[in-house]
Amino acid sequence: MVETKNQQLTGLLTALYERFEQEGDYENAQKVLQLLRKWIKNQFVMAFCGHFSAGKSSMINELVGHSLLPASPIPTSANLVSVQGGEEHATIHYTNGEAVRYPAPYDFEKIKQFCKLGDEISEVHLSVSGNLLPKDVVVMDTPGIDSTDDAHRIATESALHLADVIFYVMDYNHVQSELNFQFTKRLKEQGKRVYLIINQIDKHRDSELSFPSFQHAVSSSFANWNVYPDGIFYTSIKKPEYPGNQLADVKRFISGVVQEHQNGAESSIRAALRTLIDDHVQFVERKSDSYIEQMTEELANTNETAFIIERLKAIEETKKSGAEQKDVMEKVFRTESKKIIENANIMTYPIRELARAFVESMQPGFKVGLLFSKKKTEQERIERLDAFYASLQEQVTAQLDWHVRQYLTGWLKKFDIQSGDLKDRAEAFSVSFSKEMLAQLVKTGAVLSGDYVLVYTNDVMTEIRKQAERESTAFLTDALVKWSSNEEERLASERTELQAKRDYNRANQLLEQQRKELREAEQALGILMKEHPKVPSDERIYQMIQEQFQWASAEQQEQVQSIDLNGETFEVSEAHIEVNRTERTVEQTICALDQAIEVTGVLEQLSSIQKQMKKRKENLQNQSFTVALFGAFSAGKSSFANALIGESVLPVSPNPTTATINKIVPPTSDHPHQTVQVTLKTEEALLTELKLSLRFFQYDVSTMEEALKAIAEVERTNPNVDAKKKLHLSFLQAVQKGYKAVASHLGSRLQITLAEFGDYVAEEYKACFVEMIELFYDCAITQKGITLVDTPGADSINARHTGVAFNYIKSADAVLFVTYYNHAFSKADREFLIQLGRVKDLFSLDKMFFLINAADLASSKEELNTVIRYVHDQLTQYGIRFPRLFPISSLEALQDEMNPKFVDFKQHFYHFIENELREIVMKAAYEDMKTAHDMIHEIEELQTAAQRDEKGYLQHLSQKEEQSLRNLEGVRQEIKEDVIHQEIKELLYYVNQRVFLRYADFFRESFNPATIKEEKGKIKEQLARNLRELLEAMSFDTMQELRATTLRMEQFLTKKAFDRHRVFLQQLVSSEMPLQPDGLTIASFPAFELSPPIADDDIPLFEPSLQLYKNSKRFFAKNEKEKMKMAIQEKAEPLLKTYLQQEEQVFVKDYSQTWHTYSDAYFMEMREELAQYFDGLRNIVRQPIDQDHLKKWKQDLLQLLQ
Repeated sequence: MVETKNQQLTGLLTALYERFEQEGDYENAQKVLQLLRKWIKNQFVMAFCGHFSAGKSSMINELVGHSLLPASPIPTSANLVSVQGGEEHATIHYTNGEAVRYPAPYDFEKIKQFCKLGDEISEVHLSVSGNLLPKDVVVMDTPGIDSTDDAHRIATESALHLADVIFYVMDYNHVQSELNFQFTKRLKEQGKRVYLIINQIDKHRDSELSFPSFQHAVSSSFANWNVYPDGIFYTSIKKPEYPGNQLADVKRFISGVVQEHQNGAESSIRAALRTLIDDHVQFVERKSDSYIEQMTEELANTNETAFIIERLKAIEETKKSGAEQKDVMEKVFRTESKKIIENANIMTYPIRELARAFVESMQPGFKVGLLFSKKKTEQERIERLDAFYASLQEQVTAQLDWHVRQYLTGWLKKFDIQSGDLKDRAEAFSVSFSKEMLAQLVKTGAVLSGDYVLVYTNDVMTEIRKQAERESTAFLTDALVKWSSNEEERLASERTELQAKRDYNRANQLLEQQRKELREAEQALGILMKEHPKVPSDERIYQMIQEQFQWASAEQQEQVQSIDLNGETFEVSEAHIEVNRTERTVEQTICALDQAIEVTGVLEQLSSIQKQMKKRKENLQNQSFTVALFGAFSAGKSSFANALIGESVLPVSPNPTTATINKIVPPTSDHPHQTVQVTLKTEEALLTELKLSLRFFQYDVSTMEEALKAIAEVERTNPNVDAKKKLHLSFLQAVQKGYKAVASHLGSRLQITLAEFGDYVAEEYKACFVEMIELFYDCAITQKGITLVDTPGADSINARHTGVAFNYIKSADAVLFVTYYNHAFSKADREFLIQLGRVKDLFSLDKMFFLINAADLASSKEELNTVIRYVHDQLTQYGIRFPRLFPISSLEALQDEMNPKFVDFKQHFYHFIENELREIVMKAAYEDMKTAHDMIHEIEELQTAAQRDEKGYLQHLSQKEEQSLRNLEGVRQEIKEDVIHQEIKELLYYVNQRVFLRYADFFRESFNPATIKEEKGKIKEQLARNLRELLEAMSFDTMQELRATTLRMEQFLTKKAFDRHRVFLQQLVSSEMPLQPDGLTIASFPAFELSPPIADDDIPLFEPSLQLYKNSKRFFAKNEKEKMKMAIQEKAEPLLKTYLQQEEQVFVKDYSQTWHTYSDAYFMEMREELAQYFDGLRNIVRQPIDQDHLKKWKQDLLQLLQ
């Protein structure tokens, strides 16, 4: 009965519920109703919070003594789950407000699956028998607070008002997460009793850190954030007997607080009520402020009625002039687009040469060589058509499509034609033509000549221009229709708006009414808090707290028997990639090269090809490889590296902020086994990093002395800092502590022992000064010529590390990314993986491997498959298609080098290193042998021809040499600076497009209900911090895109070099020359130091946009965040445009210089190759070679090729 309860609290709860309902504050009204239900039913609520996969569900199952909740290393409790003692049943609360109760007996395992359906279900309530839980005790399991789903976070935060005690559960490896400190600090500020549970302590290794030291580090870390929990427990469910396991203490403690809960029940509810009342007052203020501001703005914008009437007349006049405007738009479009199409330079000399070669192949008497069959002649025709078509298509894209795209986009903007579809069509404009068209335009019976080639190429250009005009006209027609539609909608909208504003008196009356209601609401709430509200009848209270649900129908009970969440199963493949053993091994290829080098050594005419083969052999014998290791802090990169090495050599760094580059390098004569070389940062590099960190505390310094003084001042004046500043403060304090000892050594290299190595990684006051550490170590991986580079974590605060990491992605022979078995990808991981996704397909080989570390934590094969599928889907989401994915356990691999999972990974990894990477060189080696064979065959034929007609033979050689030099000079003109400029311009155009495509996501991450808490006096600071975070995200994304663009430009120039060399080789084949020299590769590409596009000095430009924030409700519920989003975007667009224009100039200058340097070297090399080749053939006349010897050498080379 109600009379047994505290009457005052019951009355206050019911009165507040009714008041909140009247005010329309349904969210807080429901929370008050939940507190009333808890109070009447005398419930004690324990809530378990923490990261996903920290073991919350497993902990509850252990404490209750029954497997109630699903436990998995990937997110499982996607909704709120509550468990209470009582009559057995399960109640499912759906997001649409419905509740369905399933009576016992039901399939318990199937009901558990509801816990994973976060999109459809808001809460799962389980009532279990009294021997599992006392009747008045409720245990809540919440979704992981680090979930990327906002609904999960809201579900957690919206339920904690009910909690009498909160247990915050963390994984042993992720105690140092900032989210732990932030969330527990907020709970303590709300007056909650908070106990920390550090779970999975069986992962602790005394060899890395003593357990008391770990416990001290935990307490200190939370104290640094001014978080003082009510208690800390260290537990392991997996290993109950593990030393230091306090699981039994947790059970005893919970038993004690349950028995004592009557003493603190009222104070717990009153504390929750104080928070809800504050929230409701803010709700009323927001609602009234929103309406008052809306009406005030409306009245301010409503001037005299005469003005409105005049504007309505103007709208009618505008409709009449619309037809004239449409004619102007069409005329401008047709004139300008025609000019662009006619001026496009699409038939350059190299393309005309390819056209000539194609037309030549279409002549009736065309044959390739003396000994070629009809089939090979037809194949040559196809190859010439393909080469002509590919080059022409590329030129049309660069010289016609791109310019038309720019014009179409600008034309849409100029005439304000708003259409996503038209914009997409403009940006994707492309003139389509086929190979068949090129073939059909060759006139039957036309004789090959210079004049006819010009006629033919003119016909091709005419046809392409006609097609361009047809496609642009189709675009124009659709655009004009859209413009007319938009204009009609705009005028209709303005007319409606003006007519609405005519009711001035109505708006004024509504405004005064709203102000009156606000005053009355505030007065009523004040009276309610001071008086003792009347207690409703028992019947009324019963009606209020009665849960609304319907019993599950027979059909629903059947459905619960067949829930299938997993869908497609994902088995771990025994072989993630096809291990295709090449027909010839590296050793066989080296042996074949030795024999081929010996054969070609007797002929000076083959000296060039012999030189190439010697180079191939040297590459195969001495090839070294760089393998870059990436992963988030705490993912287990160092332990994985140790497993590859075969012993624990690399220490585990506890400092995510000061991570250095660690290299495991093959020993040399100067650096024998176990030698360690430490490269310290220069004073200039250190000062740059200090400047960055000090800017977060509003300090601008220019010297080391100023920096050290500023650090001391920062430590004195900043005892409490937010998450972002905390990382930088830690770095600054480390520099302050260690600077004196290291100052004189900055910029130098230190030789240290292996025993000293650990200090430079683990001790932050030393590690913060280290640029790179090289450990020279003799082990299985270095014996294969591999240098293993352990890079800084993706979450490093050092901005320079991003550029360093990208250089390793680009230049490394293989990339390994390590993720932890039961931990989500952080935001830093996500951005890094997106960058991998941007460039993955640009490499000729898929050189990326993804490893799920600590797979030994899997309780079953099914669980392991679930995790692999989860990681696979996440990688796909970030643009990494078909990832090579391996579950491994570094710990087990260190204990047993024959661990099956690790052996499986190593087999695939070493196959990639030893075979796939060397395959390119091996293939080229056999191509060289074939070229040598063909050159000896030609020497046979030409020697015979020279014996018949020596003078004619020499004259023929001179003509061929002159023609070859002319061909060489012709391909020299293939690519000019304007083509490079055009490619850069187009790439940067799409950089800008992609950055603003992600802008909405960046804005949502920076400005959301979790980042904007309406605390008095703090809202401006929060908005300013969110703005900075948004601008940093945009700057970071732009720089990452530019880094990817540098790789695309390198690929573009490399392809141009390859295509030009291919054209030259094709001309040699057409001239019946077997000579196939290697083309030079571009020796080096420019390196760019990128600066952020939006600097600190630009931030004041954006600050006026923050004034658009009025209150939380208008910002989110009324969607006024869109106004701020657009205002910030309007300021950012010109800044990024200017920045990209500046980078465009730098890119054009540096890449053009790179191309010119390469071109000069290429043509010098090819001229020398031609000179040697023709000199060698002339020598055949003076020094004939025995034909029998030629036949034997040919046969020897043929055997090597078979």
